[in-house]
Amino acid sequence: MAEATTLETTGTNDSLGTGRRKSSVARVRVRPGKGQILINKRPLDEYFPRIQHRNAVLAPLVHTSKTESVDV
Repeated sequence: MAEATTLETTGTNDSLGTGRRKSSVARVRVRPGKGQILINKRPLDEYFPRIQHRNAVLAPLVHTSKTESVDV
Protein backbone atom coordinates (compact mmCIF):
# COMPACT_ATOMS: atom_id res chain seq x y z
CA MET A 1 0.00 0.00 0.00
CA ALA A 2 1.22 3.50 -0.77
CA GLU A 3 2.44 5.65 2.08
CA ALA A 4 0.60 8.89 2.75
CA THR A 5 1.89 11.92 0.91
CA THR A 6 3.48 14.61 3.03
CA LEU A 7 3.19 18.28 2.18
CA GLU A 8 5.21 21.10 3.62
CA THR A 9 5.82 24.74 2.86
CA THR A 10 9.18 26.46 2.75
CA GLY A 11 10.11 29.99 3.74
CA THR A 12 9.45 30.99 0.14
CA ASN A 13 6.22 30.52 -1.81
CA ASP A 14 7.19 26.93 -2.72
CA SER A 15 5.23 23.92 -1.50
CA LEU A 16 7.04 20.60 -1.30
CA GLY A 17 5.39 17.17 -1.45
CA THR A 18 6.75 13.64 -1.09
CA GLY A 19 5.11 10.34 -1.93
CA ARG A 20 6.55 6.86 -1.37
CA ARG A 21 5.66 3.38 -2.58
CA LYS A 22 7.82 0.31 -1.99
CA SER A 23 11.35 1.57 -2.62
CA SER A 24 10.35 4.48 -4.87
CA VAL A 25 10.20 8.11 -3.80
CA ALA A 26 8.50 10.93 -5.73
CA ARG A 27 9.14 14.55 -4.78
CA VAL A 28 7.37 17.58 -6.16
CA ARG A 29 7.85 21.32 -5.75
CA VAL A 30 4.91 23.57 -6.61
CA ARG A 31 5.57 27.28 -6.91
CA PRO A 32 3.81 30.30 -8.38
CA GLY A 33 4.51 30.54 -12.10
CA LYS A 34 3.09 30.26 -15.60
CA GLY A 35 2.05 26.60 -15.77
CA GLN A 36 5.36 24.97 -16.70
CA ILE A 37 5.66 21.29 -15.69
CA LEU A 38 9.06 19.57 -15.68
CA ILE A 39 9.68 15.91 -14.82
CA ASN A 40 13.34 14.94 -14.47
CA LYS A 41 14.24 18.20 -16.26
CA ARG A 42 12.05 17.29 -19.26
CA PRO A 43 8.79 18.98 -20.35
CA LEU A 44 5.54 17.13 -19.66
CA ASP A 45 4.86 16.44 -23.38
CA GLU A 46 8.28 14.86 -23.83
CA TYR A 47 8.18 12.77 -20.65
CA PHE A 48 4.59 11.54 -21.20
CA PRO A 49 3.90 11.20 -24.96
CA ARG A 50 0.46 9.63 -24.35
CA ILE A 51 -2.38 12.08 -23.70
CA GLN A 52 -3.93 9.79 -21.06
CA HIS A 53 -0.80 10.02 -18.91
CA ARG A 54 -0.57 13.80 -19.32
CA ASN A 55 -4.23 14.15 -18.33
CA ALA A 56 -3.59 12.11 -15.17
CA VAL A 57 -0.75 14.46 -14.22
CA LEU A 58 -2.79 17.59 -15.00
CA ALA A 59 -6.04 16.44 -13.33
CA PRO A 60 -5.35 17.95 -9.86
CA LEU A 61 -4.29 21.26 -11.42
CA VAL A 62 -7.36 21.37 -13.67
CA HIS A 63 -9.65 20.51 -10.75
CA THR A 64 -8.23 23.37 -8.67
CA SER A 65 -7.98 25.80 -11.64
CA LYS A 66 -4.21 26.19 -11.18
CA THR A 67 -2.95 25.05 -14.61
CA GLU A 68 -1.80 28.55 -15.59
CA SER A 69 -0.73 29.87 -12.18
CA VAL A 70 1.79 27.34 -10.79
CA ASP A 71 4.99 25.65 -11.98
CA VAL A 72 5.61 22.02 -11.03
